[in-house]
Amino acid sequence: MGVTDFDKEGMLVEDFHLTGTMSTIYNPAYYPRHMEALGFTKQVDWVQIRISIPDTVPPRYSRTAQYVREQMGLSVVKLTNDDINKRGYGRKVFDLLNDAYAPIFGFSELSERQADLFMKKYLRIINKKMIPIVINAKREIVGVAITMGSMTRAMQKAHGRWWPLGWWHLLKAMKWKREGSAEMLLIAVRPDYQGMGVNALFFDDLIPLYNQYGFHWAETGPQLEDNVKELSQWKPLKPEFVKRRRCYKKLIIEIDNK
Repeated sequence: MGVTDFDKEGMLVEDFHLTGTMSTIYNPAYYPRHMEALGFTKQVDWVQIRISIPDTVPPRYSRTAQYVREQMGLSVVKLTNDDINKRGYGRKVFDLLNDAYAPIFGFSELSERQADLFMKKYLRIINKKMIPIVINAKREIVGVAITMGSMTRAMQKAHGRWWPLGWWHLLKAMKWKREGSAEMLLIAVRPDYQGMGVNALFFDDLIPLYNQYGFHWAETGPQLEDNVKELSQWKPLKPEFVKRRRCYKKLIIEIDNK
């Protein structure tokens, strides 16, 4: 477990042969064997989902997206650096994430200082076209999907280092020579808009963009295995469940309440 839910978390327990993503941890197969030998047991599992990018938006998503646009007055916008840094939308995104993720296992709310750090490290450099923001008629943010082109091969070429030439491989992967896949880091919807089809707007926006960028497949970040609502949204894309990750627990002291 990380300090916040935005840190890398979960020990890999399956699919060690698959290439990892930049946003997750890789560990050899003997790690979980050691944990079990030491008496640790499963607390919770996360899974990642891999999808092939379809040529067109599946009808279920396109119909739902049209409905929420026309009947609920929602629309997709893309933020600029000025929106993030000068108009306060960067902070609003993280406020939304805090509200949407509050009930999820292991989540701890991001402080203002942490939100500012994430904005400086990530939101300024990531391709804003790949971050659809859903707003209502009052221009309030009600949903966000943060995605990016895969940086896995670039990180391998850089040997995990920024200097001396690691920055060049990463910049090239972001700007000119994109890899063939995308990372869907997170999706968050404001609690009072959940279950209303907002997620369809993300897919309706991103699938044509992924085709434009030449992405053949995409992989999500870790998702709790019992989060049925989140996992079911991928069904029209025929998802493949990969890379199971685990948080372990062990009772160290048993308290006698007698």
